[in-house]
Amino acid sequence: MYPNDIIITADPKGHFAEGIIDGTPLPGTFVQLKAGVAPDGNGRHTYEPYNGTDGAKTAKILLLPDYNQGKGESDAYETGKRCFLYWPLPGDELRLLFKNLTGTGSGTDDDVKVGDNLSMTDDGLVEKAGAVDMFVAVSLENVGPLLADTLVHCQVL
Repeated sequence: MYPNDIIITADPKGHFAEGIIDGTPLPGTFVQLKAGVAPDGNGRHTYEPYNGTDGAKTAKILLLPDYNQGKGESDAYETGKRCFLYWPLPGDELRLLFKNLTGTGSGTDDDVKVGDNLSMTDDGLVEKAGAVDMFVAVSLENVGPLLADTLVHCQVL
């Protein structure tokens, strides 16, 4: 692992995999298997930023940085490129991309506090919203007000 990596847990036990990305998401975004697309010649499936209903129950698949190409956590992927994925387990500590809702950094929805429950949005980011059964993580740090989408230290539920 690298300093300030997406995966903070020292010895993660989740599942690592590779795929092909569709879109230009940043590391720390949740992705989903792209329906109707066959694997490439190397058996890799295509993934896209999660685009289901906000907070819907689904597999948690996290996009990791592409360190093999010299990319970091602030470098977006490009469509058609190989991507690196992690299926976290409950208790894993991760840095998840928190969605800036108001765009001004002045709204209370843009403040993240320790203990805030977070749900997955329809673009693969997390936010403070949803019912108890929709939460995917809890914040482990105070951040805000946010002026842009920001990586936040969280623990997977």
